Formats: sequence, structure tokens, C-alpha cells
Amino acid sequence: MMITDRALQVAGVVRSPQLQYELSEAVAACDSTELDLRVGDLKSLASDLLHGDRMPSVLLLEVDVDDVEDMDVLERLSAEASRTHVPIVATAGDLSPAVVRRLLRLGVADFIAHPIEPADVPEVLRNADHKARRRQQRSPAQGRVLTFSRATGGAGATTLAVNVAHALARAHRGSGARVCLIDLDLQFGTVALQLDLDPAGGLFDRAQAREGLDPALFASSLIEHRSGLHVLAAPNGRLSLEALRPAVINALLGLARAEFDYVIVDLPIALTSWTETVLSHSDLVYLVAQSNLPAVWQLRRLLDVIEEVGLDNLPVQLVLNRVQGAFWGAGAQRRQAERALGRAFDYCIADQFDVLNDAANRGAPVLDVRRYSRFGRQLRSMLKHSLRDLSAPPTLAGAN
Repeated sequence: MMITDRALQVAGVVRSPQLQYELSEAVAACDSTELDLRVGDLKSLASDLLHGDRMPSVLLLEVDVDDVEDMDVLERLSAEASRTHVPIVATAGDLSPAVVRRLLRLGVADFIAHPIEPADVPEVLRNADHKARRRQQRSPAQGRVLTFSRATGGAGATTLAVNVAHALARAHRGSGARVCLIDLDLQFGTVALQLDLDPAGGLFDRAQAREGLDPALFASSLIEHRSGLHVLAAPNGRLSLEALRPAVINALLGLARAEFDYVIVDLPIALTSWTETVLSHSDLVYLVAQSNLPAVWQLRRLLDVIEEVGLDNLPVQLVLNRVQGAFWGAGAQRRQAERALGRAFDYCIADQFDVLNDAANRGAPVLDVRRYSRFGRQLRSMLKHSLRDLSAPPTLAGAN
């Protein structure tokens, strides 16, 4: 397919009004390029570059490679930009070979050296845009990412993630659609335990050592459940949540999305440096809470954090889980929780202790133990409605 020229929307941050002026002058004669540069430090101004009314074609960032905070911001921004296929062009005073290699590893597409050559600026910006569009056209179809998070411990988010992933794998067994479940609760993850699987080591240790990820390592770290579900379990030994960088999580989810039709992610309770990276990959985020007041308050705080980091446009669905009692009692709990939250819950899942306890003791998903339990019916209904709202092929055919 031919790549044609288009109007460029360039957004970015530079440190000085002088550089802002020089770059603006360099593109002034290009009718097809609109430059929106803010003056200040990267860490203060970069957070909403990809969350405005219009998605930019290119990001232009002045970076200080000796500033640790600048590098951290660039790494997080690069992870988010890669998902939306927005290339990053860096401008800096020091563009030695070592610096260029370092920036390339962080995902920078091209460079503008200081002092700038005005004639080079439009060409660099245009070429970065062309390359990104070519990669996007060549890239394989990407799988849908469904992420589970919780406001407090004991909300049952992991149980929901495991059973949603299993339901998808079971529904599509034999159809060619593939499902992957990733346990990112690196310290206390129980996904493997709930599925009676022995975790395969290697991937997280390599990632922690910053040796990078590749398809072969990713594939060798997956365990296949009898349902056809592929699982990336949490490591055997406890790993610091900050041991992994946003770029590693970005690479991991990129590999998973290229290989699988559905990727289910189970997040830890804590907010990490890479939580935003996972959320930016997500096509749907389930926020799970119980019906007690402290849990609802924590859920409200979690929603506020998502808004503060500029991800308030995420397709978030709220799940009230482990609701006790029969129909009328469950309805009262839901209404009480919604009043405290100031927002309606999208789904309400029953607390069937006997069913969940039986499944846990067997190391089996609920649908393999009590398929037609109230928990199972409500979970399948939640998933079918979610996929319908996403308009995500393949659908949950045969899940009833």
C-alpha cells in the first residue's frame, strides 16, 4: 500500500523559548506541518501530550540524557506512544553514538541535533511519520487486552481474571482464536495455583536483568492449560514490583497482542511505574471491588488516579464482586455501594462460597466444576456484554 503525505500535527516539549522559535521557523514554510511546542521541563509537561483533542502525528521532545527523571518520562511516554503508533523525535545537545543507542533502545525514531539545521527539521519529522505508518500497515492484527485491577485485597479480581480467560479459551477451542493470561502480580500472584499449573521460570528474571524480551523467550515461558489457555505465571520467587521497567512491560504486551486474539492481564493492588503502560494497552479495564464502604472508597480513589494520569478515556467497567444474599439483598448492596461511589456498577457477581471453594480446592476454573452455577452464569453474561460493547471479533460464540 502506498504511503501518501498527510498534514502533520507535531506536539512536543522544549526547554527554551529560543529553541521553540528556531524549530517553529524551520517548519514555517511547510503548509502541511502544524507545530505545537510547549516550553518547560519534560516531566511537568509531557503527561497529556497524547491525551488532547487531537492525536499528534509526531512527538518532538528535547531530552537531557543525564537527567534520570527525563529518561523515566521518556520511557513511559515511548511505551504509550508505541501503542498509538506515534513516533518520537528527540532533540538534544549531546547526540554521541552512545546517546543515540540509548535513545533508540527507549523507542526514539529519529533525532535533531543542536544547533539545529533548519532545512533538516521538516524532513526528519516527515520521515518519522512515514516510517511509523509503514510499520502500522505491516503489523499483524493485535489482540484485545482485558485488564483486571482491584481497589483492595480480597476483591476476587484474580478469580474473575482466571475464569474470564478460561471461558474465552473454552469457547474458542477449535476455532483458531488464542487466549493468553498474564499474571503481573509479581509478588503474590495466584493464577498458576488456581489453574493447578507449575510456573515456568525465566522470563521475569531475564526482564529484571534488562536482557530484553524476544518471541522465543516469551513462548518458552508460557504454560498451556488443558482448556487451550496459555498462561504466563508470576515468578516463583518474589520480585520487586519496580524491578520491571515500563519498556519491558510494553514489549511483553506487544508480543502477547501479536500472538494472541485475547490477552487477559491481572494487575497487583499497588500502583507501579508500569501500571500506566498496561492501562494504555488495554481495550477494556475491569475495576473490581466488594460491597463494603472502605472498598468502595478505595475504588473511588483508583478512578481519580486514572483520571489524574490522563487515562480517563479508558473503557472502564466496574464490577461489584462477592455480593452476598439472594436477589433483593444483592440489589440493596449494589444500590448502597453505588450511592457511596457516585457511579453505577456495570456488573454484579454473586459470592457463592461453596462453588468458589470447591473450584479452588480442585485447582480448576469454576466453569469446569460448576458451569451452571449463578457465579458461572453471571460471569459469562458479563463477558458477552463486554465483548459486544468492544465489537471485538471473534465473539464469545458457544459460551452459553
